[in-house]
Amino acid sequence: MSEFILYHTVTSPYARIVLAVVHEKNLTNKVSLVEAKTRVEGSSYYEINPSGRVPYLVRESDGMDYEDSSLIVDILDKESGSKQFGYSEGEVGITERRAEAQARSLLDGLAVWARERRRPGAEQSETIISHERARATRMTRFFEGEIKEPPYNKDSLNIVQLTLFVALDLERRPFGFDWRTGCPRLSEWKDRMAGRPSIRVICL
Repeated sequence: MSEFILYHTVTSPYARIVLAVVHEKNLTNKVSLVEAKTRVEGSSYYEINPSGRVPYLVRESDGMDYEDSSLIVDILDKESGSKQFGYSEGEVGITERRAEAQARSLLDGLAVWARERRRPGAEQSETIISHERARATRMTRFFEGEIKEPPYNKDSLNIVQLTLFVALDLERRPFGFDWRTGCPRLSEWKDRMAGRPSIRVICL
C-alpha cells in the first residue's frame, strides 16, 4: 500500500516538478498518482481539495494534506532520507535560493501567459500577454548568461535545475513561448537535461 496520494494534472508545470522528484528519489512505490479534474464545475476533486489546485499530497496514514510544490518537494525529499533538493548552508545556499526564485519567477509569469491564452479570444488581455512575453524574453536572456554557473551545472539534479527546466519546457505548449533564438547555451543545457531519466518521465 502506498504511503501518499499525489493529485496532479498532466498540464500543471508545478505538478511536473513534484512528479520528477518522485521518480528521481525512487518513491514510485510510496506515492500513488491520481489525475485530478480541475477547472471543471462540480468536480469531485473540490471535495478533496477546496482550492482545486495541484499538486496536492495526502498522507494516507492520517489524511494530512499538503499543497504547494515547494512544500511537497521538501516532504518527499525528507521521506527518502536525504536532502537532495534542499539548500546548502551559508553563501552557497543563498545563491541556490536566489537562482530558484529567479527560475520560479519565469515559471510563474509563463503560467499567467498560458492561462490568458486559454481564455476565449475576445476575453484575452493583450496587455497581460505582452507584459509576460517581455518578461520571459528578459529572463531567458538572463539565464543564457548564468547557465554555466552553479547551481545550474551540478551533476545531481536539484530544485533550481528542475524549476528552470519545467519553465523552459513550456515551449511545447501552443501559446507562443519561443525562447531559443539568441540562447544557444540555454538551449544546449535544456536539451541535455531532457535526457535525465527522471525528467524524461515528465516529458512523455
